[in-house]
Amino acid sequence: MSVESIYLPMGAPEIYGHTLYGFLFSVAREKDMPWIYSHFIQVLYKRDWGMIVYQDHLKFLEECPFLSGTNIRIDGDEKISIEYFMEVAKVALKNGYYISLFLDWKIVNPYYGGKPFAHSAIISGYNSEDDKFVIHDNFKDGKFIRIEADCAMVAKAFYSSRFSSVGNENDNNGSGEFDYLKYLTLIHYEKHVFTDFDLDSISSQVKSYLNSSGYMFGSGPEEDIWGRHSYDNLASQIEAKKEKVVRDLHFLYEHKFLMLQRLKAVYSKYFLKSETVIEEFDAICREAKILRNLYIKKAILQKERNKELGVLKEKLMEIKKQEENSLIKFENAIISR
Repeated sequence: MSVESIYLPMGAPEIYGHTLYGFLFSVAREKDMPWIYSHFIQVLYKRDWGMIVYQDHLKFLEECPFLSGTNIRIDGDEKISIEYFMEVAKVALKNGYYISLFLDWKIVNPYYGGKPFAHSAIISGYNSEDDKFVIHDNFKDGKFIRIEADCAMVAKAFYSSRFSSVGNENDNNGSGEFDYLKYLTLIHYEKHVFTDFDLDSISSQVKSYLNSSGYMFGSGPEEDIWGRHSYDNLASQIEAKKEKVVRDLHFLYEHKFLMLQRLKAVYSKYFLKSETVIEEFDAICREAKILRNLYIKKAILQKERNKELGVLKEKLMEIKKQEENSLIKFENAIISR
């Protein structure tokens, strides 16, 4: 089957802490932002993933009005799976579908030199001249970047991912729990769908975030750490010098950055009385970015002594308190509008 080169639109996302977030903010346009601003507020630290994510993480592809899609399962031996994968992927791209999937970084990521590791990725295009797929993922130092890789290599990385460690010792046991590694999720961008703000959703998520309460399919409050309590968990990780602290500090910064954009949009549309909330949150966003960069600098210079770590924890708790004060004002402004 002959397919010409295809490059589906992908912008440069300002939010990219997870592959799915990088994809969402790469394809979203101005008309889509009201829906995004009405969601992606409440967060939780998922213990089984070892990372902070948004409450909307798992179900956003189902609930997002401007994205639609379907799942295709690919079974069979290696030869059959690889051939079928390349055919399905090219036809999907030809019909305007992005592809969300898991790939083995050991095979496909040129910046990775570790053991086999399955990680989520997005395919957005096909280069027919070189027979390569265009892939997006947090390939290099956590940055969401674009690479091109031989189609056969990508197909092999997809097949290999189901046998690769994803950070859980049970991943290789063939259980249904990890069946998702056999699926391609085809995602279509709906350019004719327009969205609006949902102030009830915003208020509800802000309240849950401040109260550190919530629910996510497949988890419970006794297992995961919700809302502002994630700050306390992150402070404990800083003290214990956990390897993934930088990733969570970056998520913290992105959460504040997105909240700042949300505040600007909502206050502007509904003419809310700001009471300096936007200015306060702009400062919070800057402090979160400084905190992340300070930790990176100290890690590079290997200056993670207890005194320096104590200072970082204090800054983290200051941001937590400042954010609480500003979000209470925001919630009250919505209620009293």
